Amino acid sequence: MRRIECYFIFVSIRAVVTRFFIRLLNRLTFSTVGFRWKSRLLERLPAFPPPPAGSKVTRFRAGALPARWIVPPGPLGRDVILYIHGGGWIYGWMFLYDGMVGRLAAACGARAFGFSYRLAPECPYPAALEDSLSAYRFLLDSGISHRDVVFMGDSAGANLALVLMLTCRLEGLPLPKAAVCLSPPTDLSSPGPTYSTNRVTDALLSVSFARLALSAYAGGRDARDPLLSPLYADLRGLPALLIQAGGGELLLSDAVRFAGRAREAGVPVTLQVYPGMWHVFQLSNPDLPESRRAFREIGRFVRSLPA
Repeated sequence: MRRIECYFIFVSIRAVVTRFFIRLLNRLTFSTVGFRWKSRLLERLPAFPPPPAGSKVTRFRAGALPARWIVPPGPLGRDVILYIHGGGWIYGWMFLYDGMVGRLAAACGARAFGFSYRLAPECPYPAALEDSLSAYRFLLDSGISHRDVVFMGDSAGANLALVLMLTCRLEGLPLPKAAVCLSPPTDLSSPGPTYSTNRVTDALLSVSFARLALSAYAGGRDARDPLLSPLYADLRGLPALLIQAGGGELLLSDAVRFAGRAREAGVPVTLQVYPGMWHVFQLSNPDLPESRRAFREIGRFVRSLPA
């Protein structure tokens, strides 16, 4: 079945202020520097904000992948979050995710495992997907049951979370217990209607950057390949899905169309839309009222899953 839920009729004042500064930053940086220079600039910034007080962040290598465990304070269950970061497949800002992923882990009462994957355009598809598969294999080889793993990701990472499940099915690997996708791009072959209707209201993602990222990652391959565009995949048998999107973001139609296809395939899917919010608003400011509500909903979803 599918549920479509909307929260917050009015956008909070903090969200309005955050949206203003995001637009200002994008205008200043994208108009003056290329994306590689912007990436290097942001890599010099501290994580914003840090994980919740009492969290433990351990950096290590999971085979060839730079990785980290984020363990929130308090009692934890058996669940493990496999978090796949976003960034249009071309940015590698995993360190900037500690604050958001730490809040997600605390909401779910779970440990979180994050990693860095190879980036386009130097390493286009399927490099990021192969690295995501390696990360999942690492967890399984560590003795963690697939029944305790929840895939999570935002933007490009949400796309990878979806196609990783499809790849597991092709490879004969067990599927995770569920997946949570924030602002997922699900159709790389053609823009949905909200690319036009929301091009002004999305403070973070621009049409020009979306096109740049999709082209860099696809690397000339057929964008309707289900492992690039999961909208065209056979979705039967996938585990429970929670999808969150902003009502004002470019990729809203991607989320809505994918939720519809998943429902038709018999997948238990819930789509939550936050009116007035932009692409991956949860990352831009994890302490917004809207972000805190989103984390609570994710925690409620994960905690409600069968053991």
